[in-house]
This record gives sequence, C-alpha cells and structure tokens, in this order.
Amino acid sequence: MADTKQPIPGIGDGLRRAQLAAERTYLAWWRTALATVAVAVAIGRVLPEVLPTGTTWPYVAVGTGWGVLAVAIAVYAPIRQRSLRRAIDEGGYAHPHTAMLSALSVGGVVLTIASVVLIVISP
Repeated sequence: MADTKQPIPGIGDGLRRAQLAAERTYLAWWRTALATVAVAVAIGRVLPEVLPTGTTWPYVAVGTGWGVLAVAIAVYAPIRQRSLRRAIDEGGYAHPHTAMLSALSVGGVVLTIASVVLIVISP
C-alpha cells in the first residue's frame, strides 16, 4: 500500500515542490554515479580486451580512478540529500560543499583527459 500522507495545514505547494526537486536531484546524483561505474568498467576492463595493445595497466589505472570517482559521488549523494532535506524542513537552503564539488569536478576533468589520452595513443 502506498504511503499517503495528509497535507499539513499551512504548508504550501512551494515546500512540496522543493522536496520533490531535492528528491529528483538525489536520483540524478545516483544516475551519475552509475554512469561513472559504466565508464570505469568500459575503460578498465573492456578497452584492454578489444584494443590490440599488450599493456593493460594504464587502462586499469584510469578505470580504477573512474571507479573511485563513482564511489565518491555515491557517498556524497546521501550527505547532500540529508543536508537539503534538513534545510527544506527548516525553511532554508543548504549550500553544497564547495570543496567536495571542486574535488569531484577536478577528478572528473583529470580522468576525462587521461581517458582521451589513452584512446588517442592506443594502436
């Protein structure tokens, strides 16, 4: 049976929309983490098998990096969701952790460059 709750008097449509937006954002973080896992598997396991190269360690290293990035995204998702939920319940806004977003961005850029380099230098 679905969890149906009665509307709380005095709580407007804006709060409901904010909560739904926070939920969609949380799911987007998870989709991103899962897509990053797919990239990790493709680079770390699939490319070394299909490319005619004798050296596999660079692919495994970059694929592992993508895997670590996926874990970091999956770990940050519920942390961000909890802080947003708390802020919404209190009528405020929770700014994202700038250091974490910067680390994820830098990691993604570095791994993207490494992936492109691997593809370009592959025979």
